[in-house]
Amino acid sequence: MWVDKRLVLKLTGISGILLIILTILTIFTSIQITPWFSWAENAISDLGRIEAASSIFNIGIIILGILMIFFSYGVMYILKDKLIGLYLLSISGLLLIFIGLIPLPHIVHNYISVIFFITFPISFLFLGFDLYENERNFNTVMSVFAFFIVFLTFISPSVLLVNDGIAVSEAIILFPGFIWCFIFGLKILIWKKPI
Repeated sequence: MWVDKRLVLKLTGISGILLIILTILTIFTSIQITPWFSWAENAISDLGRIEAASSIFNIGIIILGILMIFFSYGVMYILKDKLIGLYLLSISGLLLIFIGLIPLPHIVHNYISVIFFITFPISFLFLGFDLYENERNFNTVMSVFAFFIVFLTFISPSVLLVNDGIAVSEAIILFPGFIWCFIFGLKILIWKKPI
């Protein structure tokens, strides 16, 4: 089947940019509707419980998962033979979809969330190695940024020493990852040269 590579790359760039924007809109809109939510005492997934914000949060998370899968697919056109990190990022997107489809208090949700917060940073570990080997300036910077995300993942549990909730730890992993996708997406849209 013939696919227009320029269109795929354009949609990939847009998907990467939308990931962080939609994440911010979904989480902070849900927080505004859920007055009991506390970064120090809850998990981000608590916003998906059956209450006023649950529809906004769960639908937003499902859309984020779809965008992440599409972003990963499009970046495969660029990296071609360096695909392990992108496959893991796609799996993370699929897990996000399930997080939205199976919200708390369902017990399966907890397992899906744990697997997501394992595969998501591991995908950046592989992307970091893949981009570093590419030896282009932009890719080297993105490689270092990917390794930084992995480092943040290792230190994020330290937040639990001062907070009962895991929302801050989750945000420390999630937001830099989606900022990475935003920068990569912007690069795809702005520069017509190969990445």
